[in-house]
Order: sequence, then C-alpha cells, then structure tokens
Amino acid sequence: MRGQQGVQGNQIPGTPAGKHLSPGEQIRVGVLLLVFMLVAGYFSVRVPAFETPDEFQHYAFVQHVVTWYDLPQSEPNTPGLWRQQGVQAPLYYLLGTGLTFWIDQSDFPVTAHRVNRFAALGSAHTPINRNFFLAHADDGWPWQKEFLALHILRFSSVLMSCLTLYAVYRFSRLVLSHELALLGTATCGFIPQFVFIAGAASNDNLVTMMACLFLWRLAAWVKECCGPDHDRHQCFHRTPWQLGILLAAALLAKLTALGLIGLTALTVTWVAWQRKNILVLWTVGWRMAVTVLLLAGWWFGRNVWMYGDLLAWNVWEANIVLRPSPLQISDLRAELPVMFQNFWGLFGWNTVPYPSYVYTVLTYLSLLLGMGTVLGLFRTLRSRDRSLAWWQNPSWVPALLAVLWLGILLVSWFRFMLIAPAGQGRYLFPAFSALALAIGLALSWLPTQFRNLAWLLPGALLALCVITPSWIIHRAYVPPPVTQYDWMDLTPVNAISGPDLAQPEFHLIGIGIDQELQPGTWHRAHIRLQALNPISQDYALFLHLRDPAGNIVAQYDGIPGGGLWATSQWPIAQIRTEAFSFFLPDHVAPGTTGTIVMGLYNPWTWIRPLWQDHERTSVQGDESLNEYVVGPFQVEGVDQ
Repeated sequence: MRGQQGVQGNQIPGTPAGKHLSPGEQIRVGVLLLVFMLVAGYFSVRVPAFETPDEFQHYAFVQHVVTWYDLPQSEPNTPGLWRQQGVQAPLYYLLGTGLTFWIDQSDFPVTAHRVNRFAALGSAHTPINRNFFLAHADDGWPWQKEFLALHILRFSSVLMSCLTLYAVYRFSRLVLSHELALLGTATCGFIPQFVFIAGAASNDNLVTMMACLFLWRLAAWVKECCGPDHDRHQCFHRTPWQLGILLAAALLAKLTALGLIGLTALTVTWVAWQRKNILVLWTVGWRMAVTVLLLAGWWFGRNVWMYGDLLAWNVWEANIVLRPSPLQISDLRAELPVMFQNFWGLFGWNTVPYPSYVYTVLTYLSLLLGMGTVLGLFRTLRSRDRSLAWWQNPSWVPALLAVLWLGILLVSWFRFMLIAPAGQGRYLFPAFSALALAIGLALSWLPTQFRNLAWLLPGALLALCVITPSWIIHRAYVPPPVTQYDWMDLTPVNAISGPDLAQPEFHLIGIGIDQELQPGTWHRAHIRLQALNPISQDYALFLHLRDPAGNIVAQYDGIPGGGLWATSQWPIAQIRTEAFSFFLPDHVAPGTTGTIVMGLYNPWTWIRPLWQDHERTSVQGDESLNEYVVGPFQVEGVDQ
C-alpha cells in the first residue's frame, strides 16, 4: 500500500491528468514559457546574423519565395543560395514568406558575397575563421532589409519553441505529476543548444514543435479512446481529422517527421486491438489518410514529378558532403563526442564550444540522469498494476509512444550517419517529450520534502543560458584589437594597392616573415596595411612561396583578422597588422629556393587589385602588377 501511494503521488503512471490545466498549473507553465521566451529572444538578438547552422540557406529559401513567388527548383550541386535546403519540406519557408513578404529583400544576392569562403565549419577547435559571415555595419540595430527579415524569422522560431515546451509539458502530464512534468520540461527547455537553435531561423524549430504537438495529441487520444466513458463520436470521427492535420503539418515541416506515420499506424492498430473492434482501423485510418493526402500529398507528388524521387533524397545527397568511405566504428567513436557537445551546447556553425570543464560537468550530469531514469523506470515497473500486461495498460501508452518515437529518430540519425558526417545533437530535439519524461522519472527518486532541490538543475541550466551569449558566443565574433601587433618591428615597405592606383585603397607599410623556413613546420608572417581610401570590397589576403618553376610550395589564404576584419569596413587612415601562419609541407626539400609573393583578391570573382612599389625603380622580371614580390626564400635543413 505504501509503495502504491508513492507511485500515485508521482503519477508514473497514475490517474489521468485533466484535459485542462488548473489555474495554478497555468501560472507556473506561463512563467516557464515567459522566462524561456526572454532567454531565447536574447540569444536571437545577440547571435550575429547567419551564425547558426544552415541559417543562411534557410533564409535564402524564404527570400527566393518572397522574390519569385515560387518554391526553388534544385539540381545536383545547385548554384542556388539555398543549397541542399532547396528540397526541404516547405511549410517553414511558406510561413516565413507570410511574415516577411512586405520587406525589401532584393539585396540579398549581393549580401551573399559576404559569406566567409574560408570558414572552418564544423571545426570546434579552430582559433580563426569561426564566422560564416563577414559582419558589416548594416547588419546591426536598427535592422533593415534582409536582416530585419532574418530577425523576424528568428522571433517566430522562438514562439514555435514556446509551443514545443507547452506540448512537452502537456504530454508529460499524461504520465507524470504536475511537479515532475514541469521539472522535466524546464530542464529540457534550458538546454543551451535548444535555446540557441530556438533563436535561429531554422526549420528544426517547426518540426520539433509539430512532432511534440502531434505526440501529445496522439497520446491524449489513446487515453481518451480507451477510457470507460469516452465519447465515441469525438474519438473516432472528429479527433482523427485533427490528428491528420497535425501529421500533415509535421510532414510539411521536415522529412524527420516521416517516422510519425509508422508510429501512428501502430497506435491506431493498438487502439483497435484494445477496443476489440477491427473497424476502428478503417474508421480512424481513412480520415487521417485523406487529411494527410489532401494537405501534404501535393508536396510529395511535386518531388516525384520534378526529381523522380518521392522524398527528393537523390537531389539532397547531391548537394551535401558525403563520406568518402563507409562509416567505420572508429569514425562513430570520434563523432559521438561531437554529437554530445552539439546536444548540450556547440554554437556558431559548430565552431564555438564551451570550455572543456563545462562538458565534463554535463557528462556527469547526463550519467546521473541516465541512472536515475533506469532506477525510476524499475521502481515504476515493480509498482504497476499486475492485473494487466504493461502493453495493455492505456496509462503506459504515452510513455511507450515517446520511447518508440525516440527510437525511430535514433535509427533515422544512424541512417544519415552512414552516408554523411551528421553528429548533430539537435536532431533529437523532436523527441523532447521522451527526454522530459526520462528526466521526470530520474527526479522522481527525490523524496517529496526535498523535491524543491531538483529545481537547482533547470536553474543551473538557465543561469548557463543567460551568460552564454556574452561569455561564449559574442566573444568568438569580436575582431582582434587592431593595435595588438603595433609593437612589432617589421621590414619597412612603401607600396600601394587598389583597382585604380590613382586612388589606392591600401598602403603596405611593413612585412615580417620567419627567416628560417624548415619543412614540416608552421611559420609566422605579419603584414602591416593602412586604409588610404574607402575600400570597395571584402578582400582576401594571399601569401605564396613559389619555386623557380612557378609552382606554389606553401601558401596562406584568408580574410584578415582571422575572418573578422572585413576590409570594406576599415576606417580610412587606420593601420592594421595582420598575423597568420602557413605550413611548409614535409616534401619540400632542404635547399629549395624561390620567391615569396603576396597580394589581395576578391574571393568570389578572383579579381586582384594592382600594386605599385614606390621604392623600386623597376619591375622585377617575375613580378606581376597584381601581386607584390616580398623577396626570395630558401628552405633550411631540418635540425637533428
């Protein structure tokens, strides 16, 4: 009797939660959603434009629809700015079009030339080129044109994530007590990566919302249909139409939701078996199927007609980076830690991590929650009503649905991992209902009198979320100080560069390069430039070491400032010293000689500006007018 009371007090599973929240629950859930909205909104305005995964391509899809009143048509290696996202399910982009159609976004194809061609996407340990996009003055407040549209999309994503948490809470209440459901929802809601993605323009937010809404309504439908006093007309005639609408919306949000079709078929079959009425399959099934076909069928038909593939998977694969060889156990072992980091918090384009000690703490937290979930499940199984098998008890069905959905997502993720590096923890966010349920089970072990201590968990995650934008994200995109290398004595130079030497854009003041060049080692170089006039474009800098035959034996290419000094934003007369490293390969033989040249170029058009050296009376024979000859080099022998 004592054990049974404990289970009912936590409702795992216990008496069914009411269809409507009590006033006290409404207040608590409302406070949670308000706090989440403020924190996620803070992320959305603090994260620089297009510095969330695939955000640039997602926005490009919306901009295309706004501009051309049509969905994009993709092809292998498509030149479209939307890249692989051009074959994504369209609902997120159509909603985004409805929110931003009134904004002039026609400059976006020009703005797209501010993409950092040297960005080290996916490299969490790179000290430079973390940024996907070159920041300009016009992408800040007050937002205008495409940046205004982008932030409207971000705010809409925040609202979608609020609905996600509401649906997660309502689902959890079908199984857990109010307190445990709120604890599980709050813990999930303040996972930093979830908050980060919630503030991004991404269809992940829509599919997560739709999956959680659908799972809640499907589980509630099961409990209602199997109840002793159910409304037959409501259960088997009206609700299936509603579920069909939600399922169609989920399918139009992202193909991640395809697994919900199988989950729904299993659920309807189980209800028919539970009701001992095979006609339930027909009564419910045809209503849901017709609704899905009417609302979402056109999209799959378009894929077949346009790409010859129901899911347009063939075009998707032709526009992503595939594995050069089949997935090996060693690959999986190497990528799982990245997925763990990406689940809890790995920002930018997976280029801005937390310090390692944060992940250490999160690892121990994950282990504790995992063990607590197993123990909570074991206790629940021991205290269940043994007059029914667990698969016959409607109170267990919501939890079973959540676990099955999580399993489907894991299989889908592994299927993707077989063909492409896909260690993205956010792929599991549509299974937040299962994660919140697991956290609630883990925390159910705390005695009731100490239950308030459990709020330290979401509270700590909330505190981490609050400080992350300034502590981690903003600092990663702050340009290096322009005066940091002013103290260095460089070899004086007096050269100018620009498309028109009558009005040069740059003055080359000094150069410094390691004198002893050895194969198989990194070497440092410094170049001091001054902006003479307004700079017309965002140049990349190059340094080449060429042998007598003109072959490049070592080189460096990159945007100055480690990707953060967009040259078009340099103030006139300001002097900046660029520091970078280049690698001299092992195969370069000691004694190799050649010439060091440097210059600038537009990374999109490859056009170089001209150079003129005021100190040289004649142009050297191997010197081109579109690059500057620094001088000769000789590779030294390797020290023994």
